[in-house]
Amino acid sequence: MKAEDYLSFVDAWEGRATIRTRPRRIVENDEKLIYPLSRQPLVLSETFSRECPHLRDFALIQSLYKFINDVVIFETEIVDKTARSIAKDNFAIRFPFACRYDAMTVVVDEDYHALVAMDFMQQTIALTGIQPIELPLEIELSRAIPAALALAPDHLRSAVELICVAVAENTVTNDVAAFAKDDTVKQSIKGLMADHLLDEGRHSGFWARLVRIYWHAATEMDRETIARIMPVFIAQYLTNDI
Repeated sequence: MKAEDYLSFVDAWEGRATIRTRPRRIVENDEKLIYPLSRQPLVLSETFSRECPHLRDFALIQSLYKFINDVVIFETEIVDKTARSIAKDNFAIRFPFACRYDAMTVVVDEDYHALVAMDFMQQTIALTGIQPIELPLEIELSRAIPAALALAPDHLRSAVELICVAVAENTVTNDVAAFAKDDTVKQSIKGLMADHLLDEGRHSGFWARLVRIYWHAATEMDRETIARIMPVFIAQYLTNDI
């Protein structure tokens, strides 16, 4: 894809972005789950069911807090950083104005997602009286991207950063999609994920197009160098150490 072929999604953003179109969602005080059982296998284990079934809801609430914490870190420290740099034309890879404008909408969306996630945590604490246990200060990407950048020659660091963020944004889109389809969870949680998914679907396409623009102009040597680096990123990204 050539840079001059890029078409902005400004009209789609104005008409469909959640920050433009969605009211605040309120967590319901009902019997539905606050977090899907399918995403927390611990509570489905035989040992858990035998020894402490009364702690199921506590474990699910803590799982929601961890998910929210991960979202806030991902949106504000990972995606925001790269998108803002592109939007302000401070990124080493230069993109046309249409790309930079769309990058700024990504900044707005991602920071709004973080705000909404924090609102849900605040509401859940008020509803349940359960405070989050100590939450990690980083996510897997906090280590995976620097590990990949450390292997890249200076002139490819921005390219590697771009590709890593693009991979992560497409991964989180699939993750949120699975969450949004679970009928066992509270409607507000499903709605939150559906809203998030609507924006992330737009973002995943945005990052993929930027990668295609870069890749079209990259030399064969640079492509091969990046290809040797990406397995390191993937291995660290998919770990469960955190």
